[in-house]
Amino acid sequence: MNKKKTDVFHVPALERHELIALQMCFDEKENANPEQQAIAIKTIIGKICMYDVQCYQIGSFDETAFLNGRVFIGKEILRQCRQSIGTLDQQEKEKTQ
Repeated sequence: MNKKKTDVFHVPALERHELIALQMCFDEKENANPEQQAIAIKTIIGKICMYDVQCYQIGSFDETAFLNGRVFIGKEILRQCRQSIGTLDQQEKEKTQ
């Protein structure tokens, strides 16, 4: 089976609405609306971190490690997005007691 090798250093060109959403979220003087915020996080996780890409690159340890780093960040952002605020509040309470 011939697998396509992923260029781990390539960050795809963003679409106009994705770039605007990222810029609106990045600039503290701007007020990104909820749709822009959702687009920004999906762009970071999906396009920049390549969350859904197979992490193993045949024959190249360095590229595999680099890709794993990108995917790790995407997964960590997604994990944080899915974390229950109630659980976080409880953890904060336990720290102060």
